[in-house]
Amino acid sequence: MTSDNANTALILGSLAMARSIAASFAHEGFSPVIQEEAGIGLPNPSHEGASDELAALFSNLADKYGRSGFLVHPGNSVWAERPELPSICASIGIDVICPPAKVLGLFMNKLGLLCEAERLRIPVLLLHPEPMHSAREVRAMMAASGNRYPIVLKPLKDAGNAGIFVAENTADLEARLPLWLDRLRWSAGETAFYAEKWLECARVFVAPFARLWDGTFRMFGLVDASLKDSVHKLVEVCPADVDAPVFRQIEEWTRSFAVSCGYLGVGTLEFLTDGARIYLSEGAPRLNTGFRLWETVSAECAAAWQLAAMENGPAQKGGGGAPINPGPRAVVDAHAVSARIYSELSLVHLPQPGFVSELAHPPGGASLELVPGCIAGRQTSTDGDGIAAIVIGRGRSYRDALESLRAGVDGLWFAGSLQTNTRFMKLLLSNPRVRERMFHSCFVEEEFIPEGLQPGGQELSLMVALASVCVEDAATGRWYAGNKRIESSLGALEWSEGPFFFEHAGRRGVRGVLSGGAYGGKKERAGAFPLQDGRWIVRVGSQECQIRRTGASGAAGPPSIRALCAGRMHAALFRAGAVAPPHEPVALVESQRTLVQHSLPVRAKITRWLVNAGSDVGQGQILAECEIIKI
Repeated sequence: MTSDNANTALILGSLAMARSIAASFAHEGFSPVIQEEAGIGLPNPSHEGASDELAALFSNLADKYGRSGFLVHPGNSVWAERPELPSICASIGIDVICPPAKVLGLFMNKLGLLCEAERLRIPVLLLHPEPMHSAREVRAMMAASGNRYPIVLKPLKDAGNAGIFVAENTADLEARLPLWLDRLRWSAGETAFYAEKWLECARVFVAPFARLWDGTFRMFGLVDASLKDSVHKLVEVCPADVDAPVFRQIEEWTRSFAVSCGYLGVGTLEFLTDGARIYLSEGAPRLNTGFRLWETVSAECAAAWQLAAMENGPAQKGGGGAPINPGPRAVVDAHAVSARIYSELSLVHLPQPGFVSELAHPPGGASLELVPGCIAGRQTSTDGDGIAAIVIGRGRSYRDALESLRAGVDGLWFAGSLQTNTRFMKLLLSNPRVRERMFHSCFVEEEFIPEGLQPGGQELSLMVALASVCVEDAATGRWYAGNKRIESSLGALEWSEGPFFFEHAGRRGVRGVLSGGAYGGKKERAGAFPLQDGRWIVRVGSQECQIRRTGASGAAGPPSIRALCAGRMHAALFRAGAVAPPHEPVALVESQRTLVQHSLPVRAKITRWLVNAGSDVGQGQILAECEIIKI
């Protein structure tokens, strides 16, 4: 992948972001190697000996691709904010794109970052200057301070998709905090957190900036990231629609913070606003996942700024030897809107990684950029951030950019065992409040109603018909979508292309294009992908549903606990022979940087476990057999 006169840049992190970074570094004369595409695994930084493992990995890769000029870009990987990363790379004589270790240490401790902001007289929402580890400490803090619920609890360190915890009252805190702490323990290696005031209906602004070794500072506009939920950013808009005094104040505080901590490189600070009141919320000492958005609007190259900010002065191009000259490259459209497509079930944030059998999307162009986060013919990572694609629409106005984005999302097609939030995003982007730019940080979770998110009766019948063509004796079984029984009707299928049958893991599936008569007058891609025996993921356009079939008698075998998602078995919370109360978590599965709890709706005895902690599990796989206890 490299040539004798080209330096190699190893790009870590999620595939969608790594591909965008790789394109920028290729423009700067480097030969990029994308970690996920190359199948390179990274050790978990919270595990003992992880630093030595990473040093050995980097050393072997540097020998393979040429140690002279070998460079590591951490992207948005789990190592991107670790203060030991510069020393690991220095110990084996390779370069790394990241700020100094002391800056990484400051940003890694998010409570310390906010305390530093307070020292600089930058307003924050912090309720308590010390980290906490339990509900008891939170109760004591609330009693001593006189603050009122709701409050926001945030991890002291980056905890992946564990997200934030909003406690509505003391009872809510006691009931839900233990599971959240378990997620923190697994994701971050510790359970420390801090508390902030809950700012309702705030707007969220991301301030990307760069600071060079000679003191040069640049803020690349503001990004409005208010369309988010408690776990993910969903839609981002650049430039943000913000009053000039607010913009100037954010720019002044961003510059002050960067100078005070000795920042070198490209990073972001995130602010919440309530009218004219502005609060620093958090920051990241790296490229943010949506960096292509502000690159598009500012006509800047993030890679050039990162190379120029290396501690030994202006970096040299891999091939030519001329100093990097960061700055605008070309005139581009003035507005851009981006959407992140995640492999998850919307609303409940249930990870849904899986095998990608097909991936199709509209071609990019002047008004559209699409970066896939998965590869057709491969399994998506259960350890990644779950981004299946990043789509950016561009235009000369916000509405033009939004319309381009909607067309791009509408043209996405994923097939396989993964499920995505594509349908949810289509509905969100079509919402009148989004079209009129009238949204805030609580809009997605408290005000947005995704009507039509779930398939209706006619659509479910069509989906069952798609699954039923994959078996020879379809008429002898019973078909279900969730817990709802659906009658199969093969006559509902009218094919414009196909059907094309295939096999995956010895099980039969189908794909093709349904004619307009079969689906509301519009041709739609459709398919049924086999998960387990008698289970399929069925798609018609952007609609997805899991369809299952039982035998002719309706018997589905002994009661069991099945994996809700692909991942790794984290823990069984009840031993074999124990009785689990209804709705009590009985198992935890690691997937996409979070823990997914599994429970039963009724009182049941666990008869035996079929998987052990640490075992890989597939979606729909039986984890344990159980016996229903009748009262």
